[in-house]
Amino acid sequence: MQIKDNEIHNFHIRNILKKLEEKELDAMLVANFNNIYYLSGYLSTSFAFMIIKENPIIFVSGMDMENAGNTSSIDIVKYESFDKMIEYLKEEEIKSLAIESDLTANVYEKFKDFNLTISDAISAERMVKSDEEIEKILKATDIAHKSLIELDVRSKQENGALE
Repeated sequence: MQIKDNEIHNFHIRNILKKLEEKELDAMLVANFNNIYYLSGYLSTSFAFMIIKENPIIFVSGMDMENAGNTSSIDIVKYESFDKMIEYLKEEEIKSLAIESDLTANVYEKFKDFNLTISDAISAERMVKSDEEIEKILKATDIAHKSLIELDVRSKQENGALE
């Protein structure tokens, strides 16, 4: 039985939540587009902030709402301002927040009211593969292998034809 992409995203989010819990962190702020895509299936075209917590959400720009709604496996909220996002975090009683190491100083400054900890939880999680992901990697490897064999055969045929 194959797992749907949503389930793969949930698998990785659950694993990250376990890592956060072990370090007594309430949530994680994700701003890196590639990491947001990895965890949700949504690839931002402008900017986005993902909050990994028990019920993760992504704050997206108004112009990305439709795209995010069609591709994200997790809930989306229209980004209005940093103040609104911080207000949301406080309403959720989030006090300690894991952040990515490449978070800009400007964004870091906006979250200074929280206990911030740089976390490698996502990069560590990228090394973990679900059975479905392993199956996809094996299939891609098989396709690449067959393509290289075909290219080699064609190359030999072309070289033979030239001699």
